[in-house]
Amino acid sequence: MKIWVGLIPILLVIGVIPVFAVNEFVSIPGGTSIPGCEEINECFSPYEVIIDVGDTVTWSNDDTAAHTVTSGSAVDGPSGVFDSSLFMAQSTFAHTFDGSGTFPYFCMVHPWMDGIIIVQEAENIIDFTTDKSLYHKGDQLTISGNVSYDSEIPFVTIQIFTPGKTNFANFSTIPVNTDGSFLSEFNVGGPTWTSDGIYPIKVTYNNKSLEKSIEFQESNQEEGLIITMEGVEIAGIGKTITIIVSGASGTVEFEIIASDGEIIETLSFVASDFGDINLPWIIPKETTSGIYTISARDAFNSGCVRFDLDTFVTDNNCISEPNSIPLTVNTDLPSYDRGDTIIISGFVKELAEYSQSITILVLSPLQNIMSISQVIPNSDGSYSTSVIASKLTYDGTYEVRAQYGSQKITNTFVYYGGISESENNLSDKAIKMFEKKIDRWNNTIEKLTVRVDKLESKGNLERADEIRAKILVFESVVKHLESLIH
Repeated sequence: MKIWVGLIPILLVIGVIPVFAVNEFVSIPGGTSIPGCEEINECFSPYEVIIDVGDTVTWSNDDTAAHTVTSGSAVDGPSGVFDSSLFMAQSTFAHTFDGSGTFPYFCMVHPWMDGIIIVQEAENIIDFTTDKSLYHKGDQLTISGNVSYDSEIPFVTIQIFTPGKTNFANFSTIPVNTDGSFLSEFNVGGPTWTSDGIYPIKVTYNNKSLEKSIEFQESNQEEGLIITMEGVEIAGIGKTITIIVSGASGTVEFEIIASDGEIIETLSFVASDFGDINLPWIIPKETTSGIYTISARDAFNSGCVRFDLDTFVTDNNCISEPNSIPLTVNTDLPSYDRGDTIIISGFVKELAEYSQSITILVLSPLQNIMSISQVIPNSDGSYSTSVIASKLTYDGTYEVRAQYGSQKITNTFVYYGGISESENNLSDKAIKMFEKKIDRWNNTIEKLTVRVDKLESKGNLERADEIRAKILVFESVVKHLESLIH
């Protein structure tokens, strides 16, 4: 969406393509070519992998020596189910398991290295859909579905990937209802939706996953408008001007600016589900005749309109200026209930010369960090991210803190969907599941960090920066999962 004198909506096109198979990863750690790793079952990491029929396991040789991944055992020899043959350092081997069973395997070069794959019959315990096939930027994408409910697994994880699964567009962990149903809403567009293409959606519950895809189209070339009209005169208050906006997204900030550049007043309003705003501006009694400008900005774009205070004739011959405030942060609504999506957005007046992130924290009434994220602002200084309100714990007033370099700003919202501390306790099974996921993410972060160092040593700085951006996202995922169990 762009604001033309006002605001222009950007389009999303969504189509669903089901993909059911899961890909699990096993690392061959460094140093396993020397005996000793077998004593703690770490020659292959993880030592044991449990998958469904039709899933794929990919082995990555992260050692400096060559290895094999061969079904069977050092005692009985190869079983013939799969064999990588010799593959070198930094290479991978993948195998898709078409039948159930227990499959031990080992390295023929280093026979003390062994692992096990357990393949079980797939259970169709997950299903989900998206609410429609075509979205505009700023719309909400609703994902709803059902799982075979397990009282010890209270959460379902939803991951929306960018094309090629190079990064996250959105990530959320939400509660599952006791009947197995779940629903989550995401704001589509924003800085994490980086390009046109297919965006995979992966829903995971109780170590089972289902993947489908949606298509994102950046622009629909539709324009919205901001116009002014002569309003009514309110007895005892004075004259008004009606400001009408279409094609807006979320919270829209307005500045009413005099011809000499003085900001007469600032306003903030939330657009309707259809992107519309219709609001009166009460003209201050001391306001003199002349030409005024209304500047409008939402989370994605900006625009303006000029008008004559006497005749109400308007024209679009103006340039939208950035907000006078160095850094702003807003939420799309003043209050939320459980299951709502909190859209956090704002503007940076002066961008750094290099790509610098905005750090956004959401703090509970007890000043505990409930969410932390980093967002790269757009070229016009706007930024946007979202938080699922069900991640919050207690009723009360929450703080949203944004920091960009040395600039800091705080805003607040009210949450009504809180639960007591005793209700929020997770089962031991759920905690162990999240801890396992955290370990895997941390392992991935460590590997990527090593890769960044290697790329920088070779002078490939652009690729190193791309991977470093992934690391930031993965670190935010870890922090989010840690917040669920601590």
